[in-house]
Amino acid sequence: MQAVHFGRTTIERCLHCHGLWFDRNDLDQARRCAAPHDIDPGNPFDGFDTNAQRNIRCPRCAQALIKLAFPAQTHIDYEQCPHCGGAFLDAGEFTDLARRQRPQRLRQWWRRVRG
Repeated sequence: MQAVHFGRTTIERCLHCHGLWFDRNDLDQARRCAAPHDIDPGNPFDGFDTNAQRNIRCPRCAQALIKLAFPAQTHIDYEQCPHCGGAFLDAGEFTDLARRQRPQRLRQWWRRVRG
């Protein structure tokens, strides 16, 4: 794993698959503060290959990770540790998550402006 820093937060990137590990609350922090291409240079097509892997263990506490999807973006699967709250996103998924969020945020802002 390679440490990737943004602000005061550090996440880890797998040197083999380019997936990203976020400790508890780091994913939310990254979604608010980080430029997606700075921490997720991975190819999303590479990430599709790792979606098929089963029995993935948490790198922090060795618990089995569970597969989840983001409620507003159900096409993005990620794995989360039920014990420590860490999350793993495959290559390209963080960028996809951030890219799809911008239009949603603009629509919400526009609705508030229009009253």
